[in-house]
Amino acid sequence: MKNRFYSLFVLIILFMFLFACAEKSDFKKTKEMNTIESYEKFLKEYPKSKYVSEAKGLILKLKAEILKLKAEMETRIIEIFDKYKKEILVCLIIKKEVHENSKKTIKSLSIGDRDKAFLAIQKNKEAFQLFQECIITVKAKITKEIEDKKISLEEWEIQTLWSNYINKLQEE
Repeated sequence: MKNRFYSLFVLIILFMFLFACAEKSDFKKTKEMNTIESYEKFLKEYPKSKYVSEAKGLILKLKAEILKLKAEMETRIIEIFDKYKKEILVCLIIKKEVHENSKKTIKSLSIGDRDKAFLAIQKNKEAFQLFQECIITVKAKITKEIEDKKISLEEWEIQTLWSNYINKLQEE
């Protein structure tokens, strides 16, 4: 009976030792990978580990680094937008002219004046097409420069920066 308890005690100690070795080994591998996902996986597998606070601290450090890199990339993109600011402003002026001419055309035309209406609409279509071509050309230049400088933000993030930039220019 005493031997069984002793054997059971030895097995428990051995199991705890192996578990601690696996935990230490897994944390070492996690640190080598050094990703938020790897630390989160480690925390899920070993929620009561002695490495919990270190893993959480490293997650926070990585998240701070990511935010810093994103801010730097956003700044670089805004600098690229600024480089093409004059061209963007030309496009916005064309757009404004198209909009104002459309309003004038609608106000000035009588219902019976079909020929004048058709010509005015055609002229506005051509001007709007010029605006679209202008924006497409500028955006292509900006996109190429972003790719050349290997700035890696998601497309939606770049689009949000673009929209905010255009809105700011239109307010000026």
